[in-house]
Amino acid sequence: MKENKIFNEDWKILTKFFPKGWRAKARELGVLKRKRNIKSTNILLRIFLIHLADGCSLRETVTRAKQGKLADISDVALLKRLKTCSEWFRWMSLELLKKRGVEIIPPNWLKGYQVKSIDASVITESASTGTDWRLHYSINLFSLQCDQFLEHPHKLNSVNKNN
Repeated sequence: MKENKIFNEDWKILTKFFPKGWRAKARELGVLKRKRNIKSTNILLRIFLIHLADGCSLRETVTRAKQGKLADISDVALLKRLKTCSEWFRWMSLELLKKRGVEIIPPNWLKGYQVKSIDASVITESASTGTDWRLHYSINLFSLQCDQFLEHPHKLNSVNKNN
């Protein structure tokens, strides 16, 4: 019981660093329209922090959420929730940058240009012997919006021994 009390006290401290109005913004953006198994924005964000900050898979995240008595949901349900939260996360990121005094408006000399950060990664699944996926991701640095996301399954060229 003492551990749960400490956990809640730590959460209260952590939320002081979030942008003002983060819960209201979640409601405004419809992040928690359906409260099935996730009863509040606090719980939803705690679960996402397990996934995003700890780098857990969706399956491991929902297992930890269940063990921590946060929620009992499937990994597919969590993925659907994650998809509805992108604008909320973007808003929180922009608000946190503003709080730190980081300018997100492009300077005049960059007007008319698309300033992006681009990543091309290869993904190898567990027990795989090579590349399974290629992921291309582009984000606009001033709006923090993803403007391109492409995933390609990578299939090894099989050699036909009969030819």
